[in-house]
Amino acid sequence: MPGSPRRKTQLPRQRLRLGTWGQITRKQLKPKTWRARAKFRSFDGKVHRYEAWGPSGPKAEAALVHKLTLLDPVNEDEISPDMQLRDLSRIWWAEFEDLDRTANTSRRYRELLNTYILPGTGELTIREASVNSLDKFLKSVRA
Repeated sequence: MPGSPRRKTQLPRQRLRLGTWGQITRKQLKPKTWRARAKFRSFDGKVHRYEAWGPSGPKAEAALVHKLTLLDPVNEDEISPDMQLRDLSRIWWAEFEDLDRTANTSRRYRELLNTYILPGTGELTIREASVNSLDKFLKSVRA
């Protein structure tokens, strides 16, 4: 319609991937005092703001990048979206055994893993383990 205001369509912001940070901003607070800030999305899904200071913009940014790289390091070699749940269960089991559970608890968990979980989902990759595929698995176990 002529004369009507044009409506801007905004695309939704892209969510930060787990273990990554967003754009770094720098601001001079006073002579030789700079602050660098960025948002970081940790592996629990929460976004936190981090900041660091330095005598110049680049030094403040370098200090912030150093701080951010120390947060929740990603071990890409060990777990990836294309890993099968069977292999992921081995990693989980090794961590579970370190928790010092009673013998009966460990035995029961191992039994459930071997009897139900691995036969029903072990060949899926982490990427394929969607809400739908796991829901179908749980319904088949219940039946």
